[in-house]
Amino acid sequence: MMGINEYTFPIGFLLVLTGTEPLRLLKDAYLPDFNPKKWPLISPDGFLNKFLAGHSFEIFTLVFIILQTYKLIVVIKMKPLLPTSDMTQIYDCLQGSKSDVSLIDTMKDSGNKKAATFRYSGVQMIKLAGIFMPVITCIVWFFGPSLYERIHRITGGHCIGHPETVFYRSCVSSGWRYEGGFKSSGHSLITCTFASALSWETVSLNKWIVLMNRITELPVRVSGSCKLLQLAFLALCLAWLMMFTVTCMFYHSFMERVVGTLCALLIVYFVCFRLKL
Repeated sequence: MMGINEYTFPIGFLLVLTGTEPLRLLKDAYLPDFNPKKWPLISPDGFLNKFLAGHSFEIFTLVFIILQTYKLIVVIKMKPLLPTSDMTQIYDCLQGSKSDVSLIDTMKDSGNKKAATFRYSGVQMIKLAGIFMPVITCIVWFFGPSLYERIHRITGGHCIGHPETVFYRSCVSSGWRYEGGFKSSGHSLITCTFASALSWETVSLNKWIVLMNRITELPVRVSGSCKLLQLAFLALCLAWLMMFTVTCMFYHSFMERVVGTLCALLIVYFVCFRLKL
């Protein structure tokens, strides 16, 4: 897929994280009054933040379901064209991913297609939960306020003029100002996790298409629709990367962004690389 592999976006996020810090320091030194935070693409009320961050869980869930459903449909349609002697070749090429093994079971199980499909869907739901649960714990809910909010409070964060309001979200939602403490970057966590995980899934789809095209003659419309899907998902990943770049340039301290990014990479590493879901 245009030279993109599983490591492209994780490495890209790390490069943006480190590469934008000198630019930010130069901006602060020579253009201290330059503040584009009200620009439509950069503002907290702008499209990037409202849509790609505010609805990031819904967007990722939708594209994840579309991608997995497409892969399943292609495999089921191509199944009659696959000689059983090539199953070993498929196993070898896919390197033991649990998702891919369950998909192979769907191809092999001619007697109970529904059961094999349910097994594949179950693995995908486990993968989705494995991605969402740590993100939700960090920035949405952790037996009340999120883990990031609790750390923010423990490290000295406080609501100005309203000490009875303990946590960041309740303070800001009331129109007050919250200062101090270490506020890990939720935007870094969201954008890096979802873009890296989606790029992993897109590369996985491409491996399937290339492999099956080598074994059979894939219809042109399948190859064409696959390329359109890949381009759409790539555009979404790039939009999340752009949003991450904006965060690095204009929001949070360097260490706050580092923590958010490293948490994201740990999630993707554990779910996709370590567990091979």
